[in-house]
Amino acid sequence: MNKKFVNIFLFSLLITISLLSAIWVQAANDYTISDIALTPGRTPSELNFAWYTTENPAASVVQIAPKSEQTDASFPEEKAAVFTGTAAPATTGLASNKVTVSNLKNETEYIYRLGDGTPAHWSPVYQYTTQNPQDFGFIFVGDPQIGYSSTTQEAQVWNDTLAKALNKFPNTSFLLSAGDQVQSNKIALYNAFFSPQILRSLPVAAVQGNHEAGAEHFSLHFHQPNLTQHGKTSGGGEDGGYYFSYGNTLFMCLNTNNQYSAEHNALMREAVAAYPNAKWKVLMFHHSIYSTAGHHQSTYVQRFINGMCPVIDELGIDLVLMGHDHVYVRTFQMKGNEPQTEQTIDEKGRIVNPTGTLYLTGNSSTGSKYYDIEVANPAFAAVNNQLQVPSFSYIRLNGQQLSIETYRTDTMEIYDQYTIAKHHPVVNAPGLSLESFTFMTDNAAIQALDPKNAGGSVYGSVTLSNSADTVQNFTLLMAKYNEKDQLIDQYIAEETIMPAYTEKDEGSITQTIDTPSIDGSSLQPGEYLKLFLWKNQNGTPYTPAKTLRIEEALPPEDPNTYRLECENLITTSAGAEELDFNDPLLSKGSGNLLRAQAVGDYVEYAVEIPSSGAWEISLITKTDIDGGKFRLYLPQSEKYVGTEESDQYAPNSAMKTLRLGKYSFNSAGTKQFRLVITGKHPDSNGYFLRNDAIVLTKL
Repeated sequence: MNKKFVNIFLFSLLITISLLSAIWVQAANDYTISDIALTPGRTPSELNFAWYTTENPAASVVQIAPKSEQTDASFPEEKAAVFTGTAAPATTGLASNKVTVSNLKNETEYIYRLGDGTPAHWSPVYQYTTQNPQDFGFIFVGDPQIGYSSTTQEAQVWNDTLAKALNKFPNTSFLLSAGDQVQSNKIALYNAFFSPQILRSLPVAAVQGNHEAGAEHFSLHFHQPNLTQHGKTSGGGEDGGYYFSYGNTLFMCLNTNNQYSAEHNALMREAVAAYPNAKWKVLMFHHSIYSTAGHHQSTYVQRFINGMCPVIDELGIDLVLMGHDHVYVRTFQMKGNEPQTEQTIDEKGRIVNPTGTLYLTGNSSTGSKYYDIEVANPAFAAVNNQLQVPSFSYIRLNGQQLSIETYRTDTMEIYDQYTIAKHHPVVNAPGLSLESFTFMTDNAAIQALDPKNAGGSVYGSVTLSNSADTVQNFTLLMAKYNEKDQLIDQYIAEETIMPAYTEKDEGSITQTIDTPSIDGSSLQPGEYLKLFLWKNQNGTPYTPAKTLRIEEALPPEDPNTYRLECENLITTSAGAEELDFNDPLLSKGSGNLLRAQAVGDYVEYAVEIPSSGAWEISLITKTDIDGGKFRLYLPQSEKYVGTEESDQYAPNSAMKTLRLGKYSFNSAGTKQFRLVITGKHPDSNGYFLRNDAIVLTKL
């Protein structure tokens, strides 16, 4: 037999065996698990799962636990959180299982397994690690299209692309795939797509490609967050687009097999309204509208440009990711279907506060198919190439910039890179000037703020002058940054109208306005505030205000004061769900939430008392319109602390320190602090408690 033929045969056999062993988990009674798919949840604290099993499973169950709880080779079932979901009929003999896991902590290693809840029916144990949503990266790929030529070979290249990308960027948060994951709606092709073991630990946010239209396989294999009916197609599982938030970034994913722009515009508007404070907005759909290969003359191109691009411009979307044409094209910043070539570039080569949106078309990530470039030098294209090599892009976002690096997988060399920076440059509005800008607290001007004595609200007092003979509309925004210069929150005032100047105003008209405010006690050392004057919230600010620094050179910490973050404490609850949640207002970006429903519900924290004696006990909280009243009870002493109820209700969200009372402990060690719901304010919508930290001060 020909030696070359034998080698090819053996290679194909090995790949086939690898696919089968990686995909199918055989358990007793013919219960099987296949095509495990992780998808980002609505926020970083959630993760969606989908997988196939034999039909009519007893249940759809995910068990997940911090990896630190695993002391030997067995799964720590007693320490695991259990989440159940739903199952629906899929291909004959199979069922599609979907489950959402919640309350995940940032930058934490987890282990998980899937099953139907019976002891004999569990998948192997897999690992998943959460990342830092304030500074993260994701991988973007164009059409894998497995099954176009050789399923076995394309699956092998797909695994190679993922392995090289994750080896280069091990802290990747997730992967975005711009459609045509497979050549056609066949279960064997989805088996191949999900075969890489990497995908047991890497969530995938995918959109439907044209090769996946006409059947339900796509919607049954993926479990998308915030799934809508906008853009649904009758042959594609009745699924439309979806969206999710990760850190300060909003991701929107469209099903452009539906060519009605109005439906996609509705999804974009819904998503932006749901996450109005997103600093970055990323949109993804399959059918590229700025491409140079064979589909550039398709009828949908002009339809989407005319129908969708005005809304993309209006909403200030930063980046649009596309596929379908199997070439690599990066546009200039585009607005009104015109390239915006006049941009500000800083000393690092970054595009600063650009006008317009960047559109990126990904080439094939597997090499299953490439198209020739048919338009060599279109006005919209900054980069236009066909390397005939599988590629991927790594996109990183934080509070200051969005960067793109595109790699060829044969050499792992960068062949394109681009960075957008969102600064706050001085841009003068015609006729409108900033006369004075002062930070205030307790109606007194301040130059800096010591967070240890930061009572009351912090806001800005702004004096403006208008010398133009036209009315000026503007918005004031206060932004909070951490010590790494990452934007972590922003507070937007209502739009203000500055009257027009007339001759009787003697040169200009002046007006003094207060900006939005923030609770001073929520600020941490190293953070700082900036106030900005905006023409509109989707543009760039005309004028940056001076910065208010939160003092870093503070006196030494009081050795008799201890701060315990609630999300790090061991908790129990009764009568209501207790969970950790993310919020940039909180000291470490997260805290603990009790979804109390009635008087008597409680959350209990295990608190380490450093020494015996008298201690003052305080609780740092986030108040809101659904906050409840409570008292601190010590079960081991069967006593309440203090004599008054504490209240977490407020008409507006704010950070607040509640002094719960003083108590003398007979010994050091772990004590149970139980916060018991006692009622609610007449105007409160609920009984919720949002707890940031417990503070103990030795008396």
